[in-house]
Amino acid sequence: MQNTSPLISMSLTSLLLAELLLVTTATASHFYGGSMTFNPRRNHDGSYKVELRFKTTYHSCYGYDYWQCSSGQCGNDVSTVIGKVDSSPNGGSWCQSEGVITKMVSTNSPFQLLKSGCCWIYNTVTDSGDWSLLTYIDLGVRSDTSEPNRSPISTTLPFVRVPQNCPRRYNLLAFDPDGDHVTCRFGLRQNQECGICNQPAGFTLNEHNCSLSYSHTSFRGVYSFELVLEDFPVRKITLSYTNQPSKETFPISFIRNRRSAYYYGTTIMTPTSTTESTATTAESTKSTTESTTTTTDSTTITPTTNYPTTKTTKSTTTDPTTTTELTTTTTESTTMAPTTNDPTTTTTKSTTTTTDPTTTTESTTSTTDPTTTTESHKLTCHPTTTTIESTTMTPTTTDPTTRTLTPPTTAESTTMTTSELPTTTIATTTQTTTTFPITTTATTTTTLALSKIPLQFSLQVDGPAPSCTEGEYLPRFLHPTPHHGEQLSARVNQELEIRVKASASFSTIIDVIISGPLNSTKYKTTTGEYVINWTPTAENYGQHFPFCFIAEGQFGSNIYHSEMRCVVAKVNGKGPEANVTCSQNSMSVTIKRSSIKNLHGDHLRLINPSCRVYTNSTHLFTNTLLNDCGTQIEENNNELIFKNKIITFDDPRDIITRKDNLEIEILCKYQKRTNVTLDFYTHRPPIFISEKGFGTFNYQFEFYASANFQNSRHPESYPLEYDVGDKIFMKIEPVTPVLNTEIFLESCVATPYDNPNYPVSYPIIKNGCTVDETVRFFSSHQPYVQFEMEAFKFIGFHDQVFISCSIIICEANNPYTRCSQGCINSTVAPPAHHHHRREAPIQTGSHVISQGPLRLKRSASQVTVSPGLNLNLVVVAVCLVATVAMVCGVIVYRARGQRIRYQPLSSHDF
Repeated sequence: MQNTSPLISMSLTSLLLAELLLVTTATASHFYGGSMTFNPRRNHDGSYKVELRFKTTYHSCYGYDYWQCSSGQCGNDVSTVIGKVDSSPNGGSWCQSEGVITKMVSTNSPFQLLKSGCCWIYNTVTDSGDWSLLTYIDLGVRSDTSEPNRSPISTTLPFVRVPQNCPRRYNLLAFDPDGDHVTCRFGLRQNQECGICNQPAGFTLNEHNCSLSYSHTSFRGVYSFELVLEDFPVRKITLSYTNQPSKETFPISFIRNRRSAYYYGTTIMTPTSTTESTATTAESTKSTTESTTTTTDSTTITPTTNYPTTKTTKSTTTDPTTTTELTTTTTESTTMAPTTNDPTTTTTKSTTTTTDPTTTTESTTSTTDPTTTTESHKLTCHPTTTTIESTTMTPTTTDPTTRTLTPPTTAESTTMTTSELPTTTIATTTQTTTTFPITTTATTTTTLALSKIPLQFSLQVDGPAPSCTEGEYLPRFLHPTPHHGEQLSARVNQELEIRVKASASFSTIIDVIISGPLNSTKYKTTTGEYVINWTPTAENYGQHFPFCFIAEGQFGSNIYHSEMRCVVAKVNGKGPEANVTCSQNSMSVTIKRSSIKNLHGDHLRLINPSCRVYTNSTHLFTNTLLNDCGTQIEENNNELIFKNKIITFDDPRDIITRKDNLEIEILCKYQKRTNVTLDFYTHRPPIFISEKGFGTFNYQFEFYASANFQNSRHPESYPLEYDVGDKIFMKIEPVTPVLNTEIFLESCVATPYDNPNYPVSYPIIKNGCTVDETVRFFSSHQPYVQFEMEAFKFIGFHDQVFISCSIIICEANNPYTRCSQGCINSTVAPPAHHHHRREAPIQTGSHVISQGPLRLKRSASQVTVSPGLNLNLVVVAVCLVATVAMVCGVIVYRARGQRIRYQPLSSHDF
């Protein structure tokens, strides 16, 4: 036995080394990037609850991530939750997760969290390399908001691609909930802000606007970007703390060089007892004043940023433009910490340290980009644009040839005592290590960043693309995709919906990859749109959450990415109190009036204007069939979704026009099961028209097989199929004859949904004038209207289209009616007609009637593209439960006249 023990021991050792090697191999080259943001809240007992949200991306989905306390009092972790956000098999197969750490801290003093490890995915610089994420958290109470300081809001896709021959700019999301100015820079090794710490050639970072531009590189492959986002106030503010003196923070000023915009922070520190200081060029703050004589035992460690090439002149040198006796340090570094005297020594005279006067005074204008705000839980593309007024920051200078970045100060001596030492320390001993760049006089003045958060990701430069034009090989975003930087409104416990659509002529859209908050999901509809969903909770109230997305196209084995767009959603309180019931063939909704703000009058309808919403003193209520009133249908892998909207409208006969628009979206979701089925047709029934003084009647809109208008197309034949150029024959008439009337066709439009106000549309007739040149009328001043047109390419751009027309019923042969005026140029106001109050009405208002859907004829290979949804006969599978009370009601307020107008695009744009 004694002879076999060494063999067994060697075997076990070899096995252990093999397993260790296997683990190392599995975890090496696995990191794609990460980020972190924080949001604090004060508790009643004076402590602080801090919610930290971090994202990390690896080859596989990791279930746990640990952040260590780098400095300061980091508090205690109350809870940690982590889950998957999105993943992709492309780019080496990656998975992004978001974790939410809830901390309780007793004070609001700054602290730092660090996460580091090995290794980055293989890249063009180092093949691999360590990675490091550092977050600087300052919870000081701000004088401008009276709330704790919050970090910038940001996220990014962990892995993006660009063809080698296609220059592209990536606008990084840099939103600050406190209204601060956010800058971006590369991380510094001495601050543990990066692992590889490389600035790749061929890329330019605009630090002021937080945009990364790619121009060209000769080396294909993956590039790792390790950035730091910092926020600075736009005006002077004061940060107050529970256990240390407050500090004043000023805006930054910028000095630009050829590569990017660098900021230069300045700190006014307490006077020191200095004998001589030599000029030094250093990489860290430890060597900038090595020959300074002090009598203190305290070692100061500053976790903040320092730029290289810090030049400090001899302290005894007399600057001809400087006569003050206050110690002022102007340096490129933002981490100059104070050197304090012995507690028993006082200082009454100081020297001045200045940089070489090599730059001229300049003022930097900080302009916040306009943001688009949309108060909708379901994305709608009628944004209200809000532009924040720019703020100009001009530094105070003392000489035309010397750049001075410090605020004005008075020249007076300062007395140092032991009570002025920093109060936040690691240990209370004779030799104390201070962990923050905070001077402890009555008030500290600084332009250091309020907070610092990491933003790291990977970018792969692929081979050249055949074309760099968006919409050919590179995907191009289409409506209703929100624009970059839009601010959306979400509500507690109600589903937020972000709709994304992209197209490419030669590549196939295979995915939309996202980066959003925990529990956000996505699915693809049968119309080719991707829907991002997320439901905020009560804990999210008042916070801002970022979403970023990229469309991914494929041509052969090549993968192409669209531009990256990011939006921010702010979580507001609960929306309208709605009760929606989804039955087997209808949906009904009841909404409490008191839960809706700014509701004026009772002019409410559904998408189809002929479907009214009824009101009483306490509630709004309506009921509609699932295939009526403009209800839209969508399908994903698990559900069929029916959607409609309650919207306000103005009665043209009213003297007062309300400016508030209300939209409440209602929807019913049905699981795809086979328990109960319901059949219905897509053919639209006649509309019901009733106007005081004119009577009540029904009108129908039908398609016909030929120009004799004898045989209408049977309802079971819908959706109708046409080839481009085929004749489409249409007729609008009363179901039963109405004597002494005529119909005027005011307008007609084609839209992908049974909604004439849908922003993507094709105009056919406008103001009685033909817009499509193939339109031909077969009737004039008759109780009916007959016309034809050729099938157009717009039909082929969508799975289906509807034709919606606005009609007016007039008294026949009356020269003073709208019917008699015919075509009116939209730029010329129609002649006014004066009617006495007691005159009998001679015409109705405008009424919308629609029919469809239409689509282009499909080949045999195309018929089975969407087997789950047949638009001719929809088989809806619902649960055994007769009703489902699970629906989101959302509310949107808009001012009239601010809707975005969309024009039809030429065929080569699709």
